[in-house]
Formats: sequence, C-alpha cells, structure tokens
Amino acid sequence: MLNLLENQNVVSTGKIIFLLLILFSISKAEDKIFNPPIAAQIEARIGTYYLIDDDKMRLDIGNSFDLMKLYENDKIQINTGADLMTFTRLRSVGKFKFPVETTDYYFGLNSTFVQKTDNDKFFSGRIRIAHISSHLIDGLAKDGIFTQMPYVYSREFVDLIGAYNMNLKDRVKLKFYAGANFIFSTIPDEVNKIEPQIGVDIKHKIFNPNLEFVIALDHRLLGQNNIFRGSNSIQTGLNYTTSENTNMFIGYYYFSGHSIHGMFYSENDQYHGLGIQLYY
Repeated sequence: MLNLLENQNVVSTGKIIFLLLILFSISKAEDKIFNPPIAAQIEARIGTYYLIDDDKMRLDIGNSFDLMKLYENDKIQINTGADLMTFTRLRSVGKFKFPVETTDYYFGLNSTFVQKTDNDKFFSGRIRIAHISSHLIDGLAKDGIFTQMPYVYSREFVDLIGAYNMNLKDRVKLKFYAGANFIFSTIPDEVNKIEPQIGVDIKHKIFNPNLEFVIALDHRLLGQNNIFRGSNSIQTGLNYTTSENTNMFIGYYYFSGHSIHGMFYSENDQYHGLGIQLYY
C-alpha cells in the first residue's frame, strides 16, 4: 500500500510538472521585473558549490520565469510566472565521482511587481505559492544499505517578500528585503508554520560596466514546535554579464543553520563553498 501511495504521488507530481512545462511553451516570456535575492536559501539557481568542510557538493538546477504581464500603468507593473527547481546534495568519492545523496523538488507559481519611478529608488515584491518535496537517493547508501530511512517530506506554502531598491551613481545597486514563508500544509507537521526572512544584496560595478562585485546576506528564522533558530547565508564574488544578458558568477558561499534539504530538515548544516552559477 505504501508503495502504491508513493507511486501515485510521483504520478501526480509528474502531471503538475508536465502542465507547467506546457504553460511555459504556450506563454510569451516577459523580462523579469523582480530579481530573486542572491543569497536566499530557497531560490532558483543554476550552479554548483564544492563544500570545503564536508567534501560534498551542492548542485542547484532551476529557474524563475516571468511568463506574462498581468497589469501595467504609469506607476506599477505586475507580472505572473512560474518556478521549477531542484536542490541536490552529493558526496565526493574521488576520481571526479559524486554520488547523489538527496534531492528536493520545487515547483510553483509567482506574481511579481515593480514600482515605476523617475528616480533611482523604488519598491518591488513577489508572492509565490509552491510545493516542495524531498527524497533520498541511492548515493546515500553504503554497501546497499541506507544509513537513514526515508520518510514522506512534503509542504505547500505561500511566500511573500518586499524589497526597497536603490541605484547609486550607476555603479552601486542596493536591495533591502523582508518577508515570510507561510506554510499551510506540511508532512511532518511539527515544523513552524511561519518563517520570517530579511536580507540585503549589494552590487558594485568594477573595471567595466559588465563586471561587478557582489555580496549578499540572508537571514531566516526556522524551527520546530514553535522554537526558532536562525539560518544564515552569505554569497560573495564576481558577476560578469555577457552581451546576451547572461550572468556568470564565480565566488564563495557560506551557510549555517537548518539544512535546506527536507530529508535532513531537523539537522544543522554549516559549510563554506566555492563554485559557479549562471543567471539568465
């Protein structure tokens, strides 16, 4: 019976992903009007980090799309879009081999807005409604035996974030943001239903207009049974924008707090990482 339920969940998840892909294909994409926070833990990324302390790797694959414009006047613009992403943890066994230990699957819809203004200070924001589930992969097993038993991890939530943006002398961009994640359905059920978040992104152009130094900080309050603990992320490095408006980032990532992987949600992680990311 358990296997049947798990198979039904996989089929349902596959159907939703398939419908989202159809939506992508028939919709005209819009330019993104809200750039996701750089260091935030649950955001769409394409990139990988080698975790220096643990001899593991983190692999993020996904993107956030603005699919269509919902509303526009001379003061604001509102878009709607979708998010598809995975967060994967791998371990190193040498000879460039990295067995996959666990993967989290995220998909959802979003709506974003940006304030139109003639000056270099403006507000923007985003609301997301999404599902995330987590699964153990065979790379966690040793000699064919899992070192941890899998269980059902699934949650649905609404995520709100607002940002105040400043462009200073065409060289420095600042973004201060705050928000919260509101969980309305979850397995296991002891996780806190509200997760506040604050952070800042700083970008400074150096040497030429396409190269910038980036530093970003994100702080979230996560926990279980109404006990909160802080989770902190820091990302810093160099970002280069190509002529096709694709961004290539190389730099450093630090994380300390509750694991972002659902199969290890009650455990704490702390690591330093070096890696690369692509944005488009």
